[in-house]
Amino acid sequence: MKDKFILEIYDDEDNLITTTVYKSYRAIGLKTGIDYHNCRTIHSICMGDVKPKYLHKTLKRLLKRVKIKDIQTVTLI
Repeated sequence: MKDKFILEIYDDEDNLITTTVYKSYRAIGLKTGIDYHNCRTIHSICMGDVKPKYLHKTLKRLLKRVKIKDIQTVTLI
């Protein structure tokens, strides 16, 4: 299985701390402690597939610190 996602972690001042490549949402969840459904939602929002109407406090906090993007989209740009 090849790498599909890039996980970017930011600090409170929107400075990039780390960038890591993962193969699945499950791998991201195991490494970071973020639930699978939150990983999937964050990815959908970051890629522009979903426009959030209401976000739970936890998810809102995660979106400020974590971005999950497709590896193909990032390498093409």
